[in-house]
Amino acid sequence: MWSKVSGYCATAETVSKKERSEASRVCTGRRVLPLGRTRPPAITPPQTIFRPSEGSRITYEFAGKGTRGPVKLVWHDGETTIPTPPELEEDKRKVVGIGAVIIGDKGKIMHGSHGAGSVRIIPESKMKAFTMPKETLPRVEKGDHHKDWLDAIRANRPAGSPFEYGGALSEIGLLGMIAIRHAGQRLEWDNDAVAFKNAPSANALLDKEYRPGWKS
Repeated sequence: MWSKVSGYCATAETVSKKERSEASRVCTGRRVLPLGRTRPPAITPPQTIFRPSEGSRITYEFAGKGTRGPVKLVWHDGETTIPTPPELEEDKRKVVGIGAVIIGDKGKIMHGSHGAGSVRIIPESKMKAFTMPKETLPRVEKGDHHKDWLDAIRANRPAGSPFEYGGALSEIGLLGMIAIRHAGQRLEWDNDAVAFKNAPSANALLDKEYRPGWKS
């Protein structure tokens, strides 16, 4: 998404094949022992391991803006894989493990991660019938964003991936982490106020108390 979002909602759920209790095991050095067993002498004191879920699904809902309608974004990780679109059955292909499936009014696109690698319209028959448009957006030479950033500084021009874009993208991801901590609850984000509208407990995770001397 290359446009700044003014507000959106996020809901999350965690998925596990079987229930597990936190602090079910202790870690002693390189060995992992069940609770209750005697710890061998002369090793690192035990530390509690908090087991994460085996997968999560985070749903973002972005309001429409200008001529763009509302956008729904669903993040999958772990064992909650991207659902396989029926269009892939025609090609007998699997859905990407890391990447995205974009669903539009007139079709679907599937691509890999980092630069939308191997981007294709699905099914392949529609990709072959598609005519590529003329390039109108500037390209990052060889996909090297590090070099492009340095070149942008020297040329006093915007980078291909400026902080205005990267900051908003990072914000979306970080707020998803807070949504996971509130699985099953709908969170409403106010971009202007930089706060959740309906969850004081979620707002408490936006910042932390700094030790004396470490806060500007």
